[in-house]
Amino acid sequence: MSSFYSFVFVFIVVFLSPSSQVTPEDTLSIMDCAERGLLFFPSYQGCHLPLSPGPCGENEMIVLGSEGMGECVRNPCSEDQLWTGEQCVEMYGQEGCNGRGEMRLYNVTRGIECKCEDGWGRLGGEGVCYQHSTQGPCKQGEMVLQPEKEKYCEEDADCVHHRSCPSFMSDLAVLGQYKNQPQMYQSGVARLSAQVCSKRLLHVCCKMKQTLTDPLQQREILSQLARQHRPLFSCSSSPCTFSTVPWPDRQGCYPLSGPTPPDCILEIIKEEQQEVVKCEKEIFDITIRNVPMAYSHKCSKGRIWSRFRSRCVKNFFG
Repeated sequence: MSSFYSFVFVFIVVFLSPSSQVTPEDTLSIMDCAERGLLFFPSYQGCHLPLSPGPCGENEMIVLGSEGMGECVRNPCSEDQLWTGEQCVEMYGQEGCNGRGEMRLYNVTRGIECKCEDGWGRLGGEGVCYQHSTQGPCKQGEMVLQPEKEKYCEEDADCVHHRSCPSFMSDLAVLGQYKNQPQMYQSGVARLSAQVCSKRLLHVCCKMKQTLTDPLQQREILSQLARQHRPLFSCSSSPCTFSTVPWPDRQGCYPLSGPTPPDCILEIIKEEQQEVVKCEKEIFDITIRNVPMAYSHKCSKGRIWSRFRSRCVKNFFG
């Protein structure tokens, strides 16, 4: 079992087409890309960020296709709007999705969902959006954080020791039948590795149904992508000292500058050549939504300039 756990760990509701021609080699590429939060694009044999132009044509973007690979779809809207298939709609301030930290986003298959903005999350995946590094609804001494823990399981699975999971042990028996077929064996290992929720404890996300008795499923890819791009938040003890806070996707702790009342938005700014976290006025005036202005800010790949937050945010996904 030690060699099995040395593999890169990757993840599974929607079946691929029964006539799917996804090969074991494709499966390895698909899962390798997904582990890095990317989609495998077979024409170019490479990994690309979901919803990016990638190798697609003008006004197109890459989404997750029915066979688990990236495919190009039309995207005629500006970068701060979403295409419904019939028209472009605004990301912010829409009825049913206008709470603090909420915005409408593409999911990886190009559907539109109401999700939390980058740096915000729903505790346990449910309820309203809370900003990372704030107290939110947490008790004294805790704050809303992305927990430092290994992979989490989906709702229909529990994280248990692999020997206590009948479906996983049955899949290992199936895997053993492929030892003389290297590509089949390695693709099977990649799929089972998706179920590991704690490498240290040898725990897996135990499901009722086996994995290797079916073709590669789209949910394996969706789950891994969600882990990379939309991590779960929870109430946790701060790793920082008093008057400093952590910041998502950054190392270290940052000094707090001034008070942080519950209704403020935390931002990283520079004060006297030092980066600090400060309570900034929330820029969320829906009345400016249709005012023509120049938004020529440069954001890194996979991010867009938010005219409401006045900063770069992720443009995907649920």
